[in-house]
Amino acid sequence: MRKKSTDRTIGSTHHGAAEFPRPSCLKGASAKPLETVVLALGSNRGDRQVHLRRAVRELSRHVSIVAISSVWETEPMGCRDDAEIFFNLLVAGSTRLDPAGLLSAVNAVERHGGRRRRLRNDTRTIDVDILFFGGRAIRSRDLVVPHPRFRARNFVLEPLREIARVIPIPPFAGELATMVGEGKVRRAGTLY
Repeated sequence: MRKKSTDRTIGSTHHGAAEFPRPSCLKGASAKPLETVVLALGSNRGDRQVHLRRAVRELSRHVSIVAISSVWETEPMGCRDDAEIFFNLLVAGSTRLDPAGLLSAVNAVERHGGRRRRLRNDTRTIDVDILFFGGRAIRSRDLVVPHPRFRARNFVLEPLREIARVIPIPPFAGELATMVGEGKVRRAGTLY
């Protein structure tokens, strides 16, 4: 007899599916409303797919992920000349965490993944940015949302167009088709 699973299944916007446990921040009754969030992940050191998979799995403890973009190969922008090609993707979902709580979770995922912040634009095992937090505009010392450079980066715009078909991206959904960023990108498949 099969044991009934309590895991939920989420699929990428393309092929395959991944199983993640239900985030503890969504369990039980809570006065905090669900917020739609979009996170950008990148890696250009070591086994990039392994780093991205681990980060998505860890983030799923805090965000109920409903969309994962394709993986995009990206030429490094603003990095040293010998920097490796990045693998980038976006995840979107819901959370009951407040912005500071989500930033704390994101920073923990980066630390656990071996991210060391020595130099600006240095190589990294994992980088996670909060692109959107609901329709909010946030400006604090530690967090600016929407991410100030999302419109200028094709490695954000291309996967954002993918996941916008699955989940609304407030407040920029109508503008995505006309946004033009910088940097060469190439779709490199899916993570799952």
